[in-house]
This record gives sequence, C-alpha cells and structure tokens, in this order.
Amino acid sequence: MTGVAMPRTDAVVHSLRRFMPAYVSSRAAAWWIHRIRPFQASGDPAARLRGLRRIVAAMPRTEVIEATDEYLHAVCRTLLGFRDDIEFRFSVADGVVHVQSASRFGLFDFGVNRRRVERVRSRLRVRSAPQRADRHGE
Repeated sequence: MTGVAMPRTDAVVHSLRRFMPAYVSSRAAAWWIHRIRPFQASGDPAARLRGLRRIVAAMPRTEVIEATDEYLHAVCRTLLGFRDDIEFRFSVADGVVHVQSASRFGLFDFGVNRRRVERVRSRLRVRSAPQRADRHGE
C-alpha cells in the first residue's frame, strides 16, 4: 500500500532515535555509542535538580521549558539555529539523575550533545566543590 504515511508517535520516534547518532543518553537502553554517564544524586536530589536548572538556564541560547523536583527539560539553540532538547530525570531506583541530550533535526550532531552534557557536568562539579580557604589570608 503506497502513499500511506506512518504516524509520528512518540513511540515510533523513540524507537527510530537509536539509529540516529545525534543524541546521548545515560539510560541503560541506549546503544553504547550514545551512552553517557548519569549525574550523581548524592544528598538532596531536588537540590541537585535546582542546581542543574540554574546552570542550564545560564547557558547561552537556552530556555528552560519544564522544571520540577524530579524532571528538567530545556531547549538549546545551536549557533546555526537548530533546536536541541536536553532532559534530566531523577531516578529513585538508580540513585542518579539520568540525562539525555538530542538534536531535533539531522542525523549527525558532530559531538555537540555530548559536549553540552559534559559542560553541564563540569559546571555542576565546580559549583558543588567545597570552597577552599586561602592559606595566605588566614
């Protein structure tokens, strides 16, 4: 039967996404080429997500779409104007904050999504690192 369009449901898009290299995910179901480490959720997970929200909201060309104590979704615009999604979800079972960053358009992202997640990770690490006292000023 020709001319019949396949419905674009979230399930179909999600099942096809694994063939597209334009995303990274910390979920166990992701293929090894898409895998990235989840964020540690030590302490209060709601506080961790609030910290993530501040970091993500401060990123250039980024708009926070939804933020709760368990979930954060933001849309990032690339330098070329494409829109990418980045999502964080606290997993009680795993004790971590899972992350997924995906391009909405195109088959390749040239590592943009992986670099974006690692940039957030490094800013979170710097923000949560204990401030050391200046030995010369004691």
